[in-house]
Amino acid sequence: MKRIKPYPGEMIFISFVSFLPMPAIGIKRKTVRRIVPPKKIQRTNRCQTLHQKKNEKLRREEKVVRIGKYKIEGGLGAEHWAICVEKLWYEVAGASLFNNGEENEISKHFDDSKYTFSIEICGRTTRTKEEIDEFNRKWLENHPFYSVFQDNCQLYVREFEAFLLQKNATLVSQNNIIGGNFTKFGSTMIVAGIGLTFLGFALKNHK
Repeated sequence: MKRIKPYPGEMIFISFVSFLPMPAIGIKRKTVRRIVPPKKIQRTNRCQTLHQKKNEKLRREEKVVRIGKYKIEGGLGAEHWAICVEKLWYEVAGASLFNNGEENEISKHFDDSKYTFSIEICGRTTRTKEEIDEFNRKWLENHPFYSVFQDNCQLYVREFEAFLLQKNATLVSQNNIIGGNFTKFGSTMIVAGIGLTFLGFALKNHK
């Protein structure tokens, strides 16, 4: 049988086809899955944030501020003052001449019955417990020792009330009245005292 020689063009076509990839029959192509990292769940942080906001709101809710007073026994009309935020009372412990010079201390309690003279609502505050504790700490640093006419319960209530209501101190205490009267009539009393002293000596020498 005579062998037929292929044409040059046929040789080129056969060579080209032989290099083409053959389809894979019956073989499943392996699928490569892309691993996607899971999304970060922020639920815990979000819950914490909401919880913090709720606590902040509760801490910042308005609380009633009251001032309680009672007459000091044998104090010639002197009054002991205390201040209450919602239900908790704050007061400087000293209440008499016997406490003069002692170290100041701020006591806390829930007993309304102590203040037999009067209990009056003076306003509302949004101050937090932390802010109140910081005020008390600084007040004791500035007024370390009890003084009947100066660093006493009335001065504490006057300054604490101004801090709670976020205003200038306008509460008039007995300290202010005594100090004002002394400023007003002090010089007259001193001159009168000197005059009476000289009059006493003159009468004594006359005898």
